[in-house]
Amino acid sequence: MKNAIKKIIAVGSVGMACAGSGAAFADSPYAYQRGYSDWEPQRAGRWEATIGGRYSSYDVIDFRSDLALEPQDSFGVAFSLGYNFDPHLNLSFELFSDQADYSSTVDNGDGSFGIIDGELESSSGQFNLTYHLFDSAVTPFVSAGVGWSYIDSNIIQNYAGVECWYHPWYGYVCDDVYDTYDDTALSYNAAIGLRFDLGSNFFLRASVGRQWIYLDQTASNPSADFGRMELGLMF
Repeated sequence: MKNAIKKIIAVGSVGMACAGSGAAFADSPYAYQRGYSDWEPQRAGRWEATIGGRYSSYDVIDFRSDLALEPQDSFGVAFSLGYNFDPHLNLSFELFSDQADYSSTVDNGDGSFGIIDGELESSSGQFNLTYHLFDSAVTPFVSAGVGWSYIDSNIIQNYAGVECWYHPWYGYVCDDVYDTYDDTALSYNAAIGLRFDLGSNFFLRASVGRQWIYLDQTASNPSADFGRMELGLMF
């Protein structure tokens, strides 16, 4: 976990340094006339959309007493749409998805053990409230959010029967269907970061945080540390 946190901090630090370089050369009439440090960005009353990458480090996920998954660190993609009520307060909705490889040892119940290698699928929708500390082009911020998360281990739990559907190429087809160890649950997150407004329309944002997931089918509630870099557009 310490190594994962160090990686997240490193990713965030590099991203902030790159963003700072871009901000210094931002081609803005406001920056030219008043000096970049004194520029007051026009965030208030504007929508914004972002796309970005997220690095995640998951805790161990115990789906049952003899099945514990240890996901590897992973990278995913995140999208968000938000509204700035004023230069400080922003409300947004974020969608995130990633896939993490894992290896797990499973008790077969007869004194023997098996090894499972697979891929953990994860997606999340979060309503985030962000507060920018300064009314300036460069500002630190804090954020917190709540929503839901879906996790699928892709490990078969039981046979669910036969399901039929219409395929546009093969016509009406049927196949066996299996239930897997998966769950959809309440989740929430908290993060701190730094924002760089690059002129009047574009901005960069870097943050680190933690997300907590309340799964019903697990022995404990897992969480994930994350580092995130985003490119945004105000309109």
